[in-house]
Amino acid sequence: MGDSSGKHVLLVDDSPVVAEAVRDALEPFGYRVAWIEDGAGVSAALGQGTPDLVILDVMMPGVDGYEVCRRLRANSKTAHLPVLMLTARAEEVDKVVGLELGADDYLAKPFGERELLARVRALLRRVARAAAPTDVLRAGPIELDMARHQAQCAGTLLDLTLTEFDLLHLLIANPGQTLDRETLLNKVWGYDWYGNARVVDTHVQHLRRKLHACYPDEELILTVRGVGYRFAA
Repeated sequence: MGDSSGKHVLLVDDSPVVAEAVRDALEPFGYRVAWIEDGAGVSAALGQGTPDLVILDVMMPGVDGYEVCRRLRANSKTAHLPVLMLTARAEEVDKVVGLELGADDYLAKPFGERELLARVRALLRRVARAAAPTDVLRAGPIELDMARHQAQCAGTLLDLTLTEFDLLHLLIANPGQTLDRETLLNKVWGYDWYGNARVVDTHVQHLRRKLHACYPDEELILTVRGVGYRFAA
């Protein structure tokens, strides 16, 4: 039944019930799940080894999931770790906050074991796809090193999350084409999104800010109103 080659998943959640559900969903398929009950223990857990993926509860006492995500993205060693956030709160604003902080995906509680497994697999497939190619892709001021999973804009190294890198890659790889939000969701996230396309808009806005900081002369990602986005250069 294993299909994960022993991938290491770090779960940060204060609920033993959730921890049991995550283990039941993932461990039969070969994933190794390490569980810690609070955000304050993340640094110590990372000191034992870097996981392949982090599942992070939002609402925890003390150091909450938002703060943990912020710290992960601020650390060069964990900035590109795929992060799946869990929450019992389904409000749109909570999802947007998590995505703005750099979470790659978002899953509301209660969740089904199959859905959790699908999202974990999709995130890890994206990491594998990013590591496989050895070519360098160039478009305008952008240079993507696919082997190193690094992006440069006008010679400046960009600090991109996994999702931001994948979005930029997809737009550049389809020059002159307008990609609708549904296509971006399917190609980048790797499954049909259980929600609305606001997740795409949020990540595009975040990516635009980073591109504008190093290349203010031109808007590189254009909005095609009512359709989606395309790369300008």
